[in-house]
Amino acid sequence: AAALASALLPWWYSVRRLFDARTAWLSTTILALLPLYWIEALRLSGYSFALFFLFLGFALFLALRPHSRILAVTAFGACFGAVLGSRDAFIAILPWFVCAYVWGERRRLLRAGAEACVFLSVAYVIFTLPLLSNVMHTQGSFPERTAILLPTLSRATPTPGHLYPDDYTYEFERAAFDER
Repeated sequence: AAALASALLPWWYSVRRLFDARTAWLSTTILALLPLYWIEALRLSGYSFALFFLFLGFALFLALRPHSRILAVTAFGACFGAVLGSRDAFIAILPWFVCAYVWGERRRLLRAGAEACVFLSVAYVIFTLPLLSNVMHTQGSFPERTAILLPTLSRATPTPGHLYPDDYTYEFERAAFDER
């Protein structure tokens, strides 16, 4: 709930930068009152943190772009890497972000392509950082306590249990559920 409530702040800032204060308040109120937003506030599925980092990326991009385009792209890439690390379902919008950015900057196509590569590289590095704990832990380079502090993807990796409504059905009622 705190992550989704915090996500409304960069959302408001982003809409305010693109439009005006009235539109920002109206869109923030509508977003906060959406039933899907309330449902996600009560679940620990990763979408709440993904939305926080997505909206933070928008806000950082809009705030930094007038000063430094490459810094804005890098900051948004880091935030989008955290989005993918929180919930990998957002990978579906990655090509659309890149295509929209390159299209918007098509007058400087080579520069836009280079900036898109920076964005993708930073997002990839941030997304794969949790794997570092698995690699270093299995090779014995990290102390055992340090590996516990770093998140791993093993808990978020899709399993056959994602095809069932809950873990109980997957564990105990799988055959009956499959028959239905």
